[in-house]
Amino acid sequence: MTKLSNKGFFLAETIVVVGIVATVLVVFYSQISTFYNNYERNAKYNTVESIHAVRNVGIYIKQSDTVSFLNNFTASGTLLYDITNYSFDSTGYYANLVDSLNVKAIYFTPYNINDVITNYASYNVNASFVDFLRTQRVKDTKDNTYRVIVILNNGNYASTLIEL
Repeated sequence: MTKLSNKGFFLAETIVVVGIVATVLVVFYSQISTFYNNYERNAKYNTVESIHAVRNVGIYIKQSDTVSFLNNFTASGTLLYDITNYSFDSTGYYANLVDSLNVKAIYFTPYNINDVITNYASYNVNASFVDFLRTQRVKDTKDNTYRVIVILNNGNYASTLIEL
């Protein structure tokens, strides 16, 4: 009696197992890469350095002449007001504060920034800034409450609320 060879069955079984393992690895990799990309993106939001910077800028704005500042904000007609080079005083303290905190840009907006997010193309902002704004989306409004957004030179973002 002759013995049959099972080499063909072994080859087919190996191909099926390799195919299943490859499929599992592809699905696993796609999930991990999505998590990693979200982590990388969100790691730039509200870091200690950026929170420190936005808090100091917010305190300075509260202590400044807020009446004329709010009048200028209202007169600008924009919901995303760039105050990076705004002249709060003649002493140069604000400019020194911005330089010492390593700030790239500072924006002043109303508390509810949904209109800014909807019309972001008219404000000439980049995609990562729009992603950060989307994390700040709210469903309500607060009177006399505004938002200060700071972008640092290293690409980190932070936001704080101030009541004026």
